[in-house]
Amino acid sequence: MVWDPDMNGLVAAKMWGPAGLFAQASSLPLTHGLQALGLPVVNISSAQQRLPGVRVDDEAVGRAAAEHLLTKGCRRFAVISEHGYFSLRRSQGFCDGLSAAGITSPTQVIGLSEVARRAKAWQKDGPIGIFAVTITVGWRAAGICSAICPIPSVARLIVAGDDDLFCACIDPPLSAIPLSGAACATKAVALMRRLLAGGAVPTTSILVPPGAVVARRSTDASPATHPRVAAALVWIEQRLARPIGISIIARGTGCARRTLEADFRRDLGTSIHRFLQARRLDRATELLTTTDLPVRTIAGLAGYGTAEHLGTLLLRRRGETPGRMRSRLRDGARLNLRPRGAEHERTKTGHHPRATRPGFQSTDHRPQRAFTQRAIRKRHGNQDARASPD
Repeated sequence: MVWDPDMNGLVAAKMWGPAGLFAQASSLPLTHGLQALGLPVVNISSAQQRLPGVRVDDEAVGRAAAEHLLTKGCRRFAVISEHGYFSLRRSQGFCDGLSAAGITSPTQVIGLSEVARRAKAWQKDGPIGIFAVTITVGWRAAGICSAICPIPSVARLIVAGDDDLFCACIDPPLSAIPLSGAACATKAVALMRRLLAGGAVPTTSILVPPGAVVARRSTDASPATHPRVAAALVWIEQRLARPIGISIIARGTGCARRTLEADFRRDLGTSIHRFLQARRLDRATELLTTTDLPVRTIAGLAGYGTAEHLGTLLLRRRGETPGRMRSRLRDGARLNLRPRGAEHERTKTGHHPRATRPGFQSTDHRPQRAFTQRAIRKRHGNQDARASPD
């Protein structure tokens, strides 16, 4: 594995003589050095596109965040961004998702240093949907916002990347979009095998769609403030599997269609039709993730007439078919079907299940390593104290 900014990996690669290399190359010097080796290279960086590679579909990550926040009654939106190609793509995908839903108000794209100042305005102006481009940015932003504008009553926050260590250990726990790290690794290995076998070199990066949104309390707020709209949301949720339309919803809630449509748009910032479609797609994705039901059954439970209709919408909105989404999740891209108490159990070997669970996706093990080093220092310190003559 060769990565930036360490160029020593190139020297080591020449000495080892490997058949192929996996690289995280985001700079031109490292890219040119890898190309000069004449070996098959698979790049897993989102920055440099001159090498065949595999990466998360960052635009789809942003669109998924927008779709989720649109169902939470947000009228205004912000992106907490940082430097990097992936950050730009996720921010652009978020804005594109809002535009596709008919949101015309400008989206605030800010850095982490601006959150405290902007949060004061958010607290005055009502609910705002916030998308943080990484877990760490979202974690720090949540700490800043919670002291100024409460989450989720005022600010509804979702982050890119799902890791229990960060997302569940803060109050409130953060809703997140899994980045399908295991699926990226699987596709990278498959691409390397193809290159080693003399297969064609892809001209563009292979994009891996994100997993389904993991909803937690940071976005768990009632989206409606108007009584008629709140009643309509309850009515929709109870009859989501039925072929309901706007007129039927209006009659079910006892008000005129145009009145309900106006209240809905004023209160939630979107139309009844768009809200209904987003909610049905969320229901279908949840059932694909958590059950073994046939796709046609899931299509019926989510209110779609046929499995083909569901497949078309999933492909258009999430970038993959129902079968492909299910198989990817079963292959370990995201496995969240464990009991909630599993974090506090131990396996028969004495290891924490987190370390052996195939669905654990964290790529940043620094906190875990820090805990280990702290325990070692403590143990050695105790031994030294027992051995001292005092």
